[in-house]
Amino acid sequence: MMTTIKATPGAAENNSPPTTAMYRRVVHVMCMFSLGIVAWSGFSLVQTDGKNRLLRGEGLGLEEATHNRDTVACSAARRHTQAVLENLPFRFYMYTDDRLTQKALIEDILHGPRGNDSEGKLAANVKRDADAEILVLQTLENHPMRVYKPKDADLFIVPLSAAAVVTRGKGKGHPLARKRFKEGFEALFENPIWKQTYGHRHLLLGLAAQIYAPHTAKQLEDFGLSQYYPLLENATIAKDFDSFASKELAESNVAPDFTEYFEQVGHPISKSTFSIGLLPAQDIPYIEASYDKWRQSSNFIFYWTKTFFVRESTPIRVAPLDEKVIKGLPKSSIGNNAEYEEWATNFKDSKYCLVIRGDTPHSHALLRSVKVGCIPVVISDTYPTYAPPFKSSLEMQDFTFTISEREFMKNPLKALKKLEQIPEDQIRDKIEALAFVQRVTLPDHPESLFVPSMLREALEAIV
Repeated sequence: MMTTIKATPGAAENNSPPTTAMYRRVVHVMCMFSLGIVAWSGFSLVQTDGKNRLLRGEGLGLEEATHNRDTVACSAARRHTQAVLENLPFRFYMYTDDRLTQKALIEDILHGPRGNDSEGKLAANVKRDADAEILVLQTLENHPMRVYKPKDADLFIVPLSAAAVVTRGKGKGHPLARKRFKEGFEALFENPIWKQTYGHRHLLLGLAAQIYAPHTAKQLEDFGLSQYYPLLENATIAKDFDSFASKELAESNVAPDFTEYFEQVGHPISKSTFSIGLLPAQDIPYIEASYDKWRQSSNFIFYWTKTFFVRESTPIRVAPLDEKVIKGLPKSSIGNNAEYEEWATNFKDSKYCLVIRGDTPHSHALLRSVKVGCIPVVISDTYPTYAPPFKSSLEMQDFTFTISEREFMKNPLKALKKLEQIPEDQIRDKIEALAFVQRVTLPDHPESLFVPSMLREALEAIV
């Protein structure tokens, strides 16, 4: 006998505060106009129009901000968002079929030998994001918002980590990956829940940029994954970037270096998708964001990088490595090719962490910085549009400082030294926001709001 599934999540949605989305937008506009829209000279302003979220103009003078109004508006927005997430009425059902959960594979990745047994660069690139997918699935598995009867669910979680399967494909031709994908998707497509919903309200994780994305479909044919893309049209996919925003960025040509790339990735395989950003690795320690932690950190700026990137990003990535820049700043940790222990020690002991565009506009450095309580300084003009983490609950300008690419390249040292001019109360505001962002973006936070935040994104993305 077929289980009856909720037709729509509407009933649950009607239990949420009726003005949640509108309240968030209105209050945040107040916050932007009192602080976010009034940045210091030389720093860019990333505004949104509610739809295209494209770039608009440059910053104004910091002295024009009315700080008390800033604090009230921004704090009110955060308190409201926190209340919404803590009381979110949505529930999810998680498939338990072994062909989807791949528990033996997950155990092997978590406790077996490190590294990949799949050949090729693609498998190596997705390893870090496979770890993130596994953490998210483990968090969902044990979360109190999970229900065990499909009829009680607003959303259905498909617990297949495609990134994990890709990393362990077993050599040339990836026969084991092909077998796992075949078994997993057969289990999904033959399930009565999938059949009854036609795949609607089903959430899959694609936290590696290469997974469930059109620009790498050819590469993933060898793994046996992309052949299933047409059948996932009605599903919702959690990604590390916003596919629909990518299409708009390509059409606007606002960032010529990336226009071709935006065009490649701006054709999502499903009708609904959303960005949660690039999650930090589990071995990055959580350090609560606080003003005391910030004040006691011995490094002014942290930035370590490799030295070659595509899409004209090499000059901007290596600009902070210039000897004049390093010598002109307060004690900082800046360089390349550090040993891990040195890198990790200095990373945890820094006030500001640079997040600079590379092969793509986004970077693991953003949420990595958030996790250790380091204020991110973003130098990537299209980042807030291309890959906003949890945009229904967060605004990047609340917890980051932004330097426009043009101003940074004009004079890197001058741009970075302006960080020394930020008043204490402005820093405290960023850190207060950063502490909230930690709860939203970190699955392993002791008071995590990650799961309700992701459910909210998914249900708002569904068409």
